[in-house]
Parts: sequence; C-alpha cells; structure tokens
Amino acid sequence: MIEIVHGHSLFHTMKKSALNQHKIILLNTRFSIADLNFLDHFKVILSKEIYSEDNEYTFLDEILEIKKSKDIRIWCSKQEADSYLLLMYLCYLLQYDDYHLHVVFSDDCRKDWNSPSILKEEELLEIEKYTHLLTSSEIKEYAQSFEQVKNTKGLMWIMEDGQLKAVDYHYFDSILLEMLAEMKTVKTSALVAKFMRSHVMSDLVITYFILHLIEDGKIKVVTQEENVRLFDCLIEINN
Repeated sequence: MIEIVHGHSLFHTMKKSALNQHKIILLNTRFSIADLNFLDHFKVILSKEIYSEDNEYTFLDEILEIKKSKDIRIWCSKQEADSYLLLMYLCYLLQYDDYHLHVVFSDDCRKDWNSPSILKEEELLEIEKYTHLLTSSEIKEYAQSFEQVKNTKGLMWIMEDGQLKAVDYHYFDSILLEMLAEMKTVKTSALVAKFMRSHVMSDLVITYFILHLIEDGKIKVVTQEENVRLFDCLIEINN
C-alpha cells in the first residue's frame, strides 16, 4: 500500500505515526490554482502573483514511485479542493491500469474534520477506518470529472456544498470584508485565521485575496513598518 497525501503538515504527521509502515508520498500539486496545460509533462504552473519565486511544480518522480504499487490510498476531503482534485487526477491518470485505488475522506468521519491536514495521529487512525475501495465506475466518474476540470477555464477551483466550482480571485471579497468589518482593526494574520475556520485554503492564497482588496482601496493598511510582511500588518476597512 502506498499512501498519497497533499500538504506538508499531513505528510509529517503521518511519517511520525503508525501509518508510516506504508510508503508515504507527498503530492503538493495545488491543482485548485494551477495552470493544468502541462499535466502531460507531470508539471503544473502556479500563479506568479501568488508564488513569485517557486511557481513551477513537477512530480514525475512521485508518479513513477506511485505506479510501483498496485494498492494506492489517497487521503482527502470533500471540503478541500486541492486534495479532492488530487483524487480525481489519480483516477484520471490510472483509470486504464490494474490498480486498486482506495480513498479516505476525513469528513466522512466528522464533518468538522474538513481536511486530513488538521488531524493528529490518533484522529488519522480513526478516519483510516473509513477507507473505501473505489469501484471501476467511481474511478471512471472521477476521471471524467477531472477531464472537465482540465477543459474549464477558471482562475481557481473551490469546494462548495461538496461540489467543485470554478471562480475568480474576487469570489470571497464580500466574505472577507464582512469579517474584517466585525473584527475592526486586526493583523492580516487574524483575518486569515478566521477565514480558514470555514474555508479550507492556503494562508498564502487568502493573503493574496486581501492584497487585492488593499489594491482596490477596500481595505487599508493601518501600520506598516519597514521590512514587515503584509501578514503581520494591521488592517481595517477603508471607509
């Protein structure tokens, strides 16, 4: 059995757990915000606006390693776009080969466990009990859905009510502004943390949303010391 995970936090937790009896492979593909035109070369291109220095991610070596095992288990969530897209991609990639694809959805165990990445070792062992062997029809359905994702032009994919949805980077503007209006003057990191309680998304991407709102004049930076990153600056609604 090979364990496939998305996110460094989950990878490191599993490496230190009883689950480390299997080979664990990290595929940090970030399909939700990536240009998928280079998938045939096992590469994704990320937005330079968000990932200015490291915006290319290649994963051929990981795929070759995965293909060495006939039993593959993907850890994901129906509320987390990146891990859900990773599941779909692996079904798309391996659909015509003789593999046993298993999936563990963290939120099948508890709805508030919206990502395996937030779980401790004992909680991962708990959700392991919900491992499901995908049928050939389920694999085909996930593969077809990923084909549609590849052919859909959108800036970003999110999970909404258990379904993938293509949106632009301004989709969450009103939610962020409402949260900040309630919080008054806070550090950017506090707004990001509040948003992440109800949305499974990278803090870097959420900070990018906030930067857009600052550039649009809807949020203002109250204090910004030299060499202090936006994440640590005080911000408030620009009335």
